Amino acid sequence: MHHRYSNISYNVECNGIEAGEYYFRLVIEVTGEAQYFLANVQNNAELLQKKHYSKINYTGTVAPETYDLLQNYPNPFNPTTTIGFGLQSKSNVKISILNAIGEEVAVLLNEEKEPGYHNVEFNAANLPSGVYFYQLKAGDFVQTKKMLLLK
Repeated sequence: MHHRYSNISYNVECNGIEAGEYYFRLVIEVTGEAQYFLANVQNNAELLQKKHYSKINYTGTVAPETYDLLQNYPNPFNPTTTIGFGLQSKSNVKISILNAIGEEVAVLLNEEKEPGYHNVEFNAANLPSGVYFYQLKAGDFVQTKKMLLLK
């Protein structure tokens, strides 16, 4: 059996939250056809109680301690993907897309951004399949990561 989402990761936005211990619940919205297995089979209220909490500690730091470029998701993608990044201070941010030989094929962002975590979407509908790189430049910080477009 193939678990397509077995290693999916989540980015929790904590800007403006006071320090303390919090519980979070993941709510998934489904568009299109889906089998609601849990709701159809386990409609017993006791079985569906929210027993399985994960406790996370949030330190109260509003901005990341460093600049941070996150792995895009989904990856591989077609034709859109989301790129997340963190800024430790207010910075002019440039996010560019490079092809396999390092040529710039798109600029997703080139503007001043506040500290904290941000997301930008990349639509590669007009590009061929293959390996691409995305690059974050903020102040003196430069980081590049790889992604795969599969059409």
